[in-house]
Amino acid sequence: MKKLTVLAALAAAVSTASAGISVNLDFLWKPDPKNDSQVYLHVANTAYQPPAEQVRTVYPQMKAPELDFPILLFMANEAHVSLTAVWDLRSKGTPWVQVMTRLNVPPERVFVPVEHDPGPPYGKAYGHWKSHPKERVALTDDDVAYWVNVRTQARYFSVPPDTVVGWRQAGPTWKSVAGNQYRGKHGHEGEGQDHGHGKGDDQGENHGNGKGKGKGKG
Repeated sequence: MKKLTVLAALAAAVSTASAGISVNLDFLWKPDPKNDSQVYLHVANTAYQPPAEQVRTVYPQMKAPELDFPILLFMANEAHVSLTAVWDLRSKGTPWVQVMTRLNVPPERVFVPVEHDPGPPYGKAYGHWKSHPKERVALTDDDVAYWVNVRTQARYFSVPPDTVVGWRQAGPTWKSVAGNQYRGKHGHEGEGQDHGHGKGDDQGENHGNGKGKGKGKG
């Protein structure tokens, strides 16, 4: 009887602890303007506007949301599938370039034509694609992350992709780019340009209250 009591107490403790670390995702819809990580993820979430119930199901499962969440949203939007369908592939350790193939998302939906070469390391694959658009391009996950961020921020801030490429060349991370532009756009203290709101032309890193650090590469 004593052993059962101890086990019951341990189970209750685990249940309480689990409840205490529930993920608050409100920042994905209303971020703290001073928190670049929250703003960065909010920009992606707003650009693609996925169903909130899908976000609340999939997001807490991510160990690196700053790396995966924007690409997840983009792939689901391009393939016209649920976030869960994309995450089922990615969560198994499948590289994004292989996820693209499984979802029939071609490279031309990742790349976007720009006037100025983004430079190394992203310019190599882009340059090959631009010169030989019908040939197969060897993409890396870093390539995918870079161009998805270009498309996402162009979509959210309603600016040409070339503008976003320039922002990134002048900014240390995608998070800082999103944060600066968001504060300028919404009149908060900080750097950035004032741009109109909207999705824009589709041709065209720690995240606050969620889990995981993420790498925020790109």
